[in-house]
Amino acid sequence: MAGNWSLESEGPLGYTHAGKGYHHGARLATWPWRVAAGVIDYGITWFLPAKLLGTHFPTLTLWLVAILIGFNSGFMQGRTSQSLGKRILGLRTIRSEVDTHSGEPLAGYPGVLRCLLRAALHAVDAAFCFIGFLRPLWNLRRETWADSLVNTLVIRDTSPQLTTKRGARDR
Repeated sequence: MAGNWSLESEGPLGYTHAGKGYHHGARLATWPWRVAAGVIDYGITWFLPAKLLGTHFPTLTLWLVAILIGFNSGFMQGRTSQSLGKRILGLRTIRSEVDTHSGEPLAGYPGVLRCLLRAALHAVDAAFCFIGFLRPLWNLRRETWADSLVNTLVIRDTSPQLTTKRGARDR
């Protein structure tokens, strides 16, 4: 009965849920928050090179875009769990794996390689009319296809130890 499990019971891969929109007590980011973070992240990475170089150097512009995306979505997010857009909006990318013995989520940042792969796999999300980017609207864990493939989740940052200097815990 792999398909018959409630939100409060253990799921098909050993995941437990404390209710819709949560993963082990962490509140999952909703679709509008994820879109807003993506607009900030990818708006900046496309806008800056286009503004600096214009259309005079298309190859250089694409290389600069790739470097900025790699730095923001790969290195920065992998090392701190937040890209620039996620940091501004109070979101975090976390690993979604669960310890098979204790059932507790594995701690730690997602890592640079995992985040670089996640950024590259967003091409899968973009395939077929960007349907993968809409998947968090109906997916229980609010994941895109890229999130599912690399085992990451995006959460709202509401823990006291992660509160920003502004002090806003639940934006």
